[in-house]
This record gives sequence, structure tokens and C-alpha cells, in this order.
Amino acid sequence: MARIGSDNASKLFQLNERVGVAITGLAFLHEDGELKNISKFVEEFRRTSDVGDLDVRDMAEKLHRLLDQKYNWREQLENYTKE
Repeated sequence: MARIGSDNASKLFQLNERVGVAITGLAFLHEDGELKNISKFVEEFRRTSDVGDLDVRDMAEKLHRLLDQKYNWREQLENYTKE
């Protein structure tokens, strides 16, 4: 896996007037064979979800589902533990 060094990776995002999210860990995720900045996925979430009226729990669950679809962490963890 290639490592990308960067001095600038946004990981703090406002989702609506009341809710923001901070993301830790990887700044880039694979999509269609390319590494893409995590902000792309958060912006996709904002565009495709009705975030205006969501409370914190609903927002967290929906964002988790999107990121889980984009980055299959269970498979990654399973592969890691096999080594």
C-alpha cells in the first residue's frame, strides 16, 4: 500500500447547523482503484443524505454505513489478523 505524506488533510467537518464530525485515522480511502481524500466521502454524505434534520445518533449511523460501504474495514481487519 502506498503511503501519501501530506501536511494538510481536513478531518473536521460541519454536517449541519448543529452537528460536526472529526475523523481520525486514514486521510485517504480507495475508491475505483484510486486513493481519495476522506473529505470527498464526507461531502458525498452531505449531498446524498438529508442532514439538515438529523440528530447526532442518526447522523453517526448513516455516516458509518456510508464509510463502511466505501472501506470494508471488517475485511481489512480479517486480512491483517491472518498475517
